[in-house]
Amino acid sequence: PLGMGLPGAVLLLAAGVGAFSHATPRFWGTRLVSQPLAAANRGSTAAPATPLQLVEQKRLGELIKRLSKEPRELIELLQDAGLAGVVAYLIAFGAFYSTAIPIGEVAYHAASGQWLDPRALLLEDGSDAKMRFLALSASFYLLCKPFAPLRLGGALVLTPDVKRFIEERPALGRLSKGISEFWDATVGRAGRAVGSSLEMFAAPFDSLSSDEDWASARVWLISLYPPLVQRKALKAEVLELASEARGGVDPLPPARQSRLDQLVTSELPRLNPTTEPARSPLFSGEWECRWTTESELNFAVDRGLLGLPWTRTYQSIDIAGGCLTNVIEFGVDGALAVGASIRPDDETADGSRFIFSFNECSVRWRGLQVQLPPVGRGWGELLYLDEEMRIQRDIRGDLLVATKAASVPPLPVRIQ
Repeated sequence: PLGMGLPGAVLLLAAGVGAFSHATPRFWGTRLVSQPLAAANRGSTAAPATPLQLVEQKRLGELIKRLSKEPRELIELLQDAGLAGVVAYLIAFGAFYSTAIPIGEVAYHAASGQWLDPRALLLEDGSDAKMRFLALSASFYLLCKPFAPLRLGGALVLTPDVKRFIEERPALGRLSKGISEFWDATVGRAGRAVGSSLEMFAAPFDSLSSDEDWASARVWLISLYPPLVQRKALKAEVLELASEARGGVDPLPPARQSRLDQLVTSELPRLNPTTEPARSPLFSGEWECRWTTESELNFAVDRGLLGLPWTRTYQSIDIAGGCLTNVIEFGVDGALAVGASIRPDDETADGSRFIFSFNECSVRWRGLQVQLPPVGRGWGELLYLDEEMRIQRDIRGDLLVATKAASVPPLPVRIQ
């Protein structure tokens, strides 16, 4: 039940109620030992308490220790608890989400000024409103997952009281027994089949031992989400790795570097939402460099400019106006600025390539400005482009990851 949410509660209901009918003799008989029998057994060696007995005796600390060492005993607990355990979990589940959902709704309204509208689910697939609602719902679910032990703990605390409530009402007990027998013959059988399938599904994860194995599993799990959610998760991972590498200045461990390369050259390009990106208005704007393999740029970032530390690297692009300006800022009075013309490459079928040609260059250091001859021309290829992030590869094979600082490009940087 850890973090399974509503689908998990339904599966738990199928498995738990199905197990209830098998556990009924113990549940109603041997668990309720008479006083004379208990007295006769005092002299014998006491068997270890079952998980359900620990719950009934409120020995939750000992139960948690046992479950942490032997997680499979949780299955025994669910089988012994039967219908009472299922009802207790559903009560805890309902209480948790009846509190969490209003809090999440109010928090979202406070942050965005809007209320979530579930009617967006009725819109056609691919609509922005529907995708936004699904993405926010998935984020809310992920935020609630760390509180799964709280829901489970609430269910464990409630189980003895729910069990006692059923036992004290014979009619309710007979009704629940009849329901459980019917359920076991129908839905319970399907629940056990689903449980077996889930064990087969989870079996490959038992062999995961290395960071690389878990990284592969994480990639697979992310792929189950809609493309919008996938892009958000992968972009966040790219920026995390880029920050760890100081924008490309510091080397990453081999596994982390391999993951970053995979993200920028394969996974995000596969999810690129922009057709003909070099011709798209999204290409225009002010872009902050977050990571690159360009050695000259990383050298400037690492060493600074004659005692002035690096502060910022950005590009101003106006694809409609044909202007590109690259700027590296150092301290408060230093900069290297290179201007160029830029246009889409009409010879590429997918519209991902652009052509640039440098036409001016200037270096400023502590009030002294020097003009340098502009040298170079070439092409770049946009691997990924959306409203927030751009990934490109240039003629030398260098990669660049940039995030948008301004949607509308500012006036071109003046190079005097």
